[in-house]
Amino acid sequence: MASQRIVPLATPKAWSQTPPANCPLPRSTEFAGIEFTGRHKAYTNADTWYPSWASDGHLYSPWTDGLIGKERCHSGKGEKARTGQAKIAGDDPLNLQVISLGTYPGSPKPYGGRYPCGSLVHNGIRYHGS
Repeated sequence: MASQRIVPLATPKAWSQTPPANCPLPRSTEFAGIEFTGRHKAYTNADTWYPSWASDGHLYSPWTDGLIGKERCHSGKGEKARTGQAKIAGDDPLNLQVISLGTYPGSPKPYGGRYPCGSLVHNGIRYHGS
């Protein structure tokens, strides 16, 4: 039987509890602090995500500049610019399923690229800004 190497998690790092002197917001009464565990998972090689929850329990988001599985798109390609849409399924942040719903061409004129800038699901309708 082959031995398994267990890699320990990074030492958690606490965010400073001291707000800047010029912070215009009061300290939270809901959260005592934030700690970063170092645990994460990379699901795609794409960026520009703006996820929004839908009534079916999934997140939906535009994406660009990379790939999901074998599907690729890039926004800075002039007349060949494309953006994509994806569904993100699952409840465990370390075990999600990212499913491409396709990529779509979109002229960036008069600009050199076409990038997602927001997303919202409301009353069963997905809205996507670019």
